[in-house]
Amino acid sequence: MFILFGDSYEVIIVGSGIAGSALAYHMHPFLDYLIFTDQKSPMRNTSSFSYGHCRVISPEGLEEIVRRSVSQLGEDREKMNFVYMRTHYVTELLDELSIGYIPRSFGVIPSGRRRGGPVILERIQKKIPYIKTDVRLLGFTRDKDRFEVSLRTPDGEKTVKTDKLVIATGGYAGSFDNTDNFRYKNYSIFDMVRMNGGNIINLDCIFTHPFGYDRGRRILIGKDAKKGDFVDKRGRFVFNKKIRSMIKEDRYHEIFHLLLAEADECRARGSQVYFVSGSRREEITPCVHYTSGGIETNYLGEVKGCRNLFAVGECQANGSKNNGRFPGYPFTSAIVYGKELARHLSDSRR
Repeated sequence: MFILFGDSYEVIIVGSGIAGSALAYHMHPFLDYLIFTDQKSPMRNTSSFSYGHCRVISPEGLEEIVRRSVSQLGEDREKMNFVYMRTHYVTELLDELSIGYIPRSFGVIPSGRRRGGPVILERIQKKIPYIKTDVRLLGFTRDKDRFEVSLRTPDGEKTVKTDKLVIATGGYAGSFDNTDNFRYKNYSIFDMVRMNGGNIINLDCIFTHPFGYDRGRRILIGKDAKKGDFVDKRGRFVFNKKIRSMIKEDRYHEIFHLLLAEADECRARGSQVYFVSGSRREEITPCVHYTSGGIETNYLGEVKGCRNLFAVGECQANGSKNNGRFPGYPFTSAIVYGKELARHLSDSRR
């Protein structure tokens, strides 16, 4: 039996991935909120496919990571300072949830044999009283200082009101030359934001992963990549000795531009790139992993041009260059925004 909605909330969260769930976790029990997803399960999202890498920065490393984020990725300095000054929230949350973790070159990752993303998400969602599923956002409009939100539920269409509305629906993707990020076919959320005065930016900033295979539909991850070698059709190494060493040590994630350049040189010589490991042989095809485009916000996640509308997670616009995001940033930023935005919403309640 579908549980009925109330007619009014202090906060409504659209999306049950790590960004929406972390926010709900920190708001409970201080605010009256509704969190929902259009999926059949609150675990059915890209966060549940993630390995849960989290970037954790030491105080002495703050200035350098902010500088690189601005210069290499075109990120906003105020936003980067806001997130990276608070990366200790990650380990604090993992400790609260009794999730063990191990160090990585750029931070931490949950320990154990399972992927870290679903482990973190499951533990968080166990602390959330109820996440409504199979509910689709149809639209929203401002009604004086509040939002009227139109929803489609299993029991029919319903309109509810809220003081604050948070979009946490995941990132922009689509069909590209080498890949089709099929999980995000519906982009009407961007149209809804535009209709309420917000801006959508950086959709042309496409991040390409160098290790796509199966015609670009899958990506070779670090733990697999380090077990083999990348060669041309004659069996010669594609990458130089230094890069091969970094791949073997699973610390190549911030030199994707070099990997792409050397692989392109190989293809320019008339050879394809292959990954070989034992009897395994995969043809490697660079593929679009995600874009940096999305909803333009200030450092706290409030949508520019629409007061009390927020965007968190990968639906929030990031850098203005085609270099993606540094590994571990998405989960870390979701955890930071979850705690800080919950605090802000609690402090500004009517």
